[in-house]
Amino acid sequence: GISDSTNAIRGMLAKLNGYSGEIMWHKVVGETGNYYVQGAQDVTIAPDGSYLFGGEFSGNGIFGSDIIQAAGYLDIFLMKTDTSGNIKWVTTGGSVGFDKLYSIFQCKSGDICFTGGYSDGFKMGDSILYSKGYTDVYAGAIDSTGKLKWILHGGSNIPGHETDFFYHEYGAGIFEDSKEQLQIVGTTIGNGSFGNLRYIASENTWENVFWATIGSNKKNYSVYYPCDTFSGNSLINIYPNPFKDEFTIQLYESFLTEGESSMRLFDVSGRLIMTEKTSSNLLTVKNLQLLASGVYIAEIVNKHRRKTVKLIKEN
Repeated sequence: GISDSTNAIRGMLAKLNGYSGEIMWHKVVGETGNYYVQGAQDVTIAPDGSYLFGGEFSGNGIFGSDIIQAAGYLDIFLMKTDTSGNIKWVTTGGSVGFDKLYSIFQCKSGDICFTGGYSDGFKMGDSILYSKGYTDVYAGAIDSTGKLKWILHGGSNIPGHETDFFYHEYGAGIFEDSKEQLQIVGTTIGNGSFGNLRYIASENTWENVFWATIGSNKKNYSVYYPCDTFSGNSLINIYPNPFKDEFTIQLYESFLTEGESSMRLFDVSGRLIMTEKTSSNLLTVKNLQLLASGVYIAEIVNKHRRKTVKLIKEN
């Protein structure tokens, strides 16, 4: 984005000569009022050589000859231009709140996939999305004409934080793999769901990284990997922590490919309390009600990997 004497932040689209750095063409999209925001966050090239832009705008967004009123503080846009920067179409979506678009990708099918974060009541095409927090994650696709084909969404289910700005979840990057599955990375807060898939993530750090896979049918989130950005334990998850009578160890794909895993529980003096083994992705350790309260160390080991996690026992 660029700013001017009116304090507006406008979006600038430009093409440079790859050898000399000379500007071949540039376009400015924006709003004539004060303090409005309009800017592209990501760009990709379509098979026909045209350009695809994604970003957000506020106020009266000016896209060539089109003026589009934002529904709230920030709305999202996807825009296609020809090789000279002339706008061919613009598609927008928004709510009365804060909506962001972070990443777009041109799929093999010709669809343009995109991801970001949305606030409650987000509308795009005929779809209306409702959020559980200040913003939730969305991922969707439009066709080559800018028409919405599908959109999926999800997020943490933590009651009482629908208007709390710090509960901001979003998809930060999206791409299509060789199996035509979409891979998405982004940020989530805690326990929640994507479609009909439930997931567990730490609620003690304010922020977790996720990696999601959407199958080739683009119907449901099929894989979800939450990890604590502060502990770095992206291969395993243990919950609840603190625990009382039992806790569950969730192993992700990198651990499962290594065969059988074992869990050893130690107290802070290094004394071995118990050992469990599993070949599945979930291991629930039960009957711990007589264990003294305090700090314990869970060690999860297989043929090539070893992880340790600090656990707290409460009575």
